[in-house]
Amino acid sequence: MKNKRKLHKWSKNDYIITFFLSKYNKVGKLTEKEISEVIGTSTESVKKMMSNFRHLMGYSNELSHIKNLQWEVYEEYNNKPMSEFFGEVRNMSSIIDRERKLMLNERGVKNYRFIGRREKS
Repeated sequence: MKNKRKLHKWSKNDYIITFFLSKYNKVGKLTEKEISEVIGTSTESVKKMMSNFRHLMGYSNELSHIKNLQWEVYEEYNNKPMSEFFGEVRNMSSIIDRERKLMLNERGVKNYRFIGRREKS
């Protein structure tokens, strides 16, 4: 008997992050693959949800099944100013931590605490 992979249950925060990525083509410097790792789903799943959001915005003809929660996130966030929308996305701690790690890695800082200071070796 095959092992069935448990499907990811999308939360409102997952949809918010994905909608932001769809609308503004970025969440900080994170890629679709990194977003999928943060959310805990496949890159293909993130791409499908992004395609759904693009369809709702009128940018794509591709559409898979849109969930009620995805529609609610679209309705709630579509007309929010980018700065307010981004502020809410940044408040999601896993995104902040991941973004900070990427930024520090770009600066060559390898040993750090989440407060952004270098740890003594």
